Amino acid sequence: MPPLSFFHSQLLVTPEYPSSCFAGQTIIVAGSNTGLGKEAARHFARLGASKIILAVRNSAAGEAAKRDIESSTNCGAKVLEVWPLDLASYASIKAFADRASALPRLDGHERMVQINVISTFYLALLMLRKLQASAKTFGIKPRLTIVTSDMHAMTTFPEWKEVDVFAALDDEKKARLSERYPTSKLLEILVVREVAPLLEGTALFLIWSIPGSVNRSLRGREGRYWLQ
Repeated sequence: MPPLSFFHSQLLVTPEYPSSCFAGQTIIVAGSNTGLGKEAARHFARLGASKIILAVRNSAAGEAAKRDIESSTNCGAKVLEVWPLDLASYASIKAFADRASALPRLDGHERMVQINVISTFYLALLMLRKLQASAKTFGIKPRLTIVTSDMHAMTTFPEWKEVDVFAALDDEKKARLSERYPTSKLLEILVVREVAPLLEGTALFLIWSIPGSVNRSLRGREGRYWLQ
């Protein structure tokens, strides 16, 4: 994205305030104890969602977010639930998806490449069957949203030329860490563009969202990039 377009979108464009009714719907928000996820969950609660799953790695922080959202929206004590979800663990993702499959219905859904890309889409693909079943049973159009960033345009992504892109990204000696976040966001967009056409003809919408810069508490929380 050209710099002028970025600053225009950040400073002069005000997103529409959500006003749709979510009565009767069940929503999962990953990474919802802080930042964008928490505020999204707050909006869903404000708009009347019947059940909101706060999918978080830190359960204590999730419970704190739950109390804060309940206090600010008066949504009631039975609307929000905190479920553990560690996107650095495939076992945690599978356990979460298995648990979610037991929900009566499902209406919608963040250490760089693994968490932002591989694990995010692993979870998303595991949820497709339940989302599609919900669409058929309830006559709804579930939306699975991947939160990405304009920073996807700020990577040179030389790894795309390698035979095994993910092996190249895993090579710590060649890693361009200053580009790792934008690279992960570019990969998200590329995966959505690849998968979305495969869902044509279904009632499920797979989309990406670019919210712009936000005030969040994640920066500097962890200094490690590599999973050992």
